[in-house]
Amino acid sequence: MKLKPLMVFLLLCGTFSFATVAQEASHSDIDVRSLKKREILSLSREQLANLSFEDIIYISGKFGISIDELLEASVSVSTKSALTPRETPGIISIITDEQIQNSGASNLYELLRTVPGIYFGYDVDGVIGITMRGNWGHEGKVLFLIDDMELNEGMYSVVPLIKHISAEQISRIEVIRGPGSALYGGYAELGVIRVITKNGNDLKGTQIGGSAATFTHGISNTGAHFATGNLFGQSDFSLLATWNKGHRTSGDFTDFNGDTYSMHNGWSDTEQLQLNLKYAHKGFDSNLFFSNYYIVPTGYDEMVPNRFRNLLGRVRYAFQPTDNIRITPSLFYKTQTPYNFKSENWFYQRHVSQINGSVDMVWQMGGGFQLLGGVGTRQDIARIGKSEQNQVGEEFYNDKFELTHNTVFLYTQASYSGAIGNFFGGLRFEDHSVTGSNIAPRLGYTKVFNRFNLKYLYSHAFRSPSIENINANEEIEPERTIVNELELGYRLSNNVYANVSLFDIVIKDPIVYSFDYDTETEFYLNDNQAGTSGVEMEVKTVFDRWSGAFSYAYYTAARNNKTDYYSVFIDGNEKKRLLKGAPAHILHLQGTTHINNRFFVTTSLSWHSAQYGFVTSDEEQEKMNAYLLADITFRAKNLIIRNLDFTLSFRNILNETYAYIQPFGMANMAEAPYPGAPFETRIKVLYSF
Repeated sequence: MKLKPLMVFLLLCGTFSFATVAQEASHSDIDVRSLKKREILSLSREQLANLSFEDIIYISGKFGISIDELLEASVSVSTKSALTPRETPGIISIITDEQIQNSGASNLYELLRTVPGIYFGYDVDGVIGITMRGNWGHEGKVLFLIDDMELNEGMYSVVPLIKHISAEQISRIEVIRGPGSALYGGYAELGVIRVITKNGNDLKGTQIGGSAATFTHGISNTGAHFATGNLFGQSDFSLLATWNKGHRTSGDFTDFNGDTYSMHNGWSDTEQLQLNLKYAHKGFDSNLFFSNYYIVPTGYDEMVPNRFRNLLGRVRYAFQPTDNIRITPSLFYKTQTPYNFKSENWFYQRHVSQINGSVDMVWQMGGGFQLLGGVGTRQDIARIGKSEQNQVGEEFYNDKFELTHNTVFLYTQASYSGAIGNFFGGLRFEDHSVTGSNIAPRLGYTKVFNRFNLKYLYSHAFRSPSIENINANEEIEPERTIVNELELGYRLSNNVYANVSLFDIVIKDPIVYSFDYDTETEFYLNDNQAGTSGVEMEVKTVFDRWSGAFSYAYYTAARNNKTDYYSVFIDGNEKKRLLKGAPAHILHLQGTTHINNRFFVTTSLSWHSAQYGFVTSDEEQEKMNAYLLADITFRAKNLIIRNLDFTLSFRNILNETYAYIQPFGMANMAEAPYPGAPFETRIKVLYSF
């Protein structure tokens, strides 16, 4: 790997240089410069969350208020009740609106790339999925929420990534780097990714924008963005629309069959249309989200899109019968068509819908005690489309073209907050009409000792089989997971915060994909134990001239993994510490320099250690070398005219060659690694009025 000296010099200058920050008006109506320290300390979490980045820097430096309390506003992803990140019973990563805008990222995948322990692997048919702490989390092991609506589709439980879920619409991301089944159910076995999109309070007007990007071979992406929203008394309204079309990579790609595809001539094409409508009034809020996303997979004689359509809708109403009790009934509906594909060799047109009704409650009992809980029911209905019925004629396992699964669930969590710390205990119970019952308990303790904070979490989790898992094997059972986590954090100063997290994950009866060569059919089975253990470290810095973050993640599978489907074998010898397609070491460094209140420079370095798997052949596993991804982004606010935002971003500026290895499977049934994106130049313009 050769590093171009000029590029490295620019990155280091961008990351570590100092610049003067001119003060800018706050996003809220509060003039923090006129407040005294006691008045700032009395601000509510909502008021702090609305302050501008520059105001946060100002009060942090002037009054010595810790940045972890100011920058990281309260989170609810691991509690469903707001706590600060140092207190909440979960290992949490937060990506703020300011970080999103300065990063130059265009989609959710590029934002998640900066979170410790998260990586990506290749599934099938052009789909890239998520890896969490070394474990393949793509098929229903990581829950994706968009505005608290479940995005995982119901047939295979996947969420395809890369150029999917537009960054322009995202206001904030909260990530649990650990199990969330006790609160969220069977898709939250290894983690929860909660995406919060912009609302009327964020927008307070209208935005229009466009973007373009280029690889060496020509245009790689074009896009358009529209958003409008505002506050009308106690009502909040927003409408977001984003469209993107382009290529995911370029160059030529040769698969294990020896077939070569010209990726810049259509074989890596992708397109997304994303619409988002939100309305809230007092305790009522509603969402309607639509996404039509397609990719063109290799491996076929014809260039046919593989489509994923999502329509999600939710209404809920929070009311307080007493001052200390909040009750929230909600109704959620989604309909999805995943892997919608039609070619000469393969035809898949199946639809799945879900209706989910629930009631949640938070009871502030007094004396530091809190009780939260919920109860609900879910119905999943899968249908084989008329076209597939006529073309293929294959039925579900019930010998029909339609089937229904029903689930009832309840969860509860009690907590106590006092001088000796915060104690949490809870569990979730789910009963599925086909696969039976699951119970996921968890216990936690957190404590903030001035500069030092401590967390210990013990969790059970599960992954419910999806409709197609059951359709392929009626005897399939849920996989069950036990996780221990320990986090130690320390605020070195008002500007520097560091933490280290230790984890141990044991997955019992993991659901794995396999293939029967005698009958030439694919199926799923419960295999031997899987899992990892490891460490994650983070250091965050915020000064009045620059901010930065450093993270390191490491896993080993030596003690916990016992399934060959994920294992690495080189020359017949097992490398027990490693899992297919998952680098054992990931380093990430990101820094933003504030030249003044209008100009920002953000640089990013991501190093991934060597990976192993089926790289050049589906018969023998091999090593894929370590690689370094480097990005640099220049952002200008109020460029030329007021409210015009301009971003210029250079991605993979070292033009590293890398690919996503398939993290599962055995010899003679693997897909070739999917090539990553080369050097890319991007321009984005956004005008607000």
